[in-house]
Amino acid sequence: MRTTDEKAAHTWSRTLTTEFDAMLNAFSFLIDPLTEELIASYIQTRMQVIIDDLRRALRIERMSGRKNAPHATHRVQRAVLRA
Repeated sequence: MRTTDEKAAHTWSRTLTTEFDAMLNAFSFLIDPLTEELIASYIQTRMQVIIDDLRRALRIERMSGRKNAPHATHRVQRAVLRA
């Protein structure tokens, strides 16, 4: 997770675990098992989308002058964006 903040890492870990559990449960009815490469690719893609969304929101915030948006003060998101 590239953060030294243990609380931040735990929060992100729980968030990702919840999302990926839901995704894997949705695939539990498939006949053929998912390959580890496919799962790793999905996780990598989702992480990149999440980080891109956070960066975009931060950029819009800076351009619009809204410095008090909730995500701007969220330490976890700032740590991820720095990674």
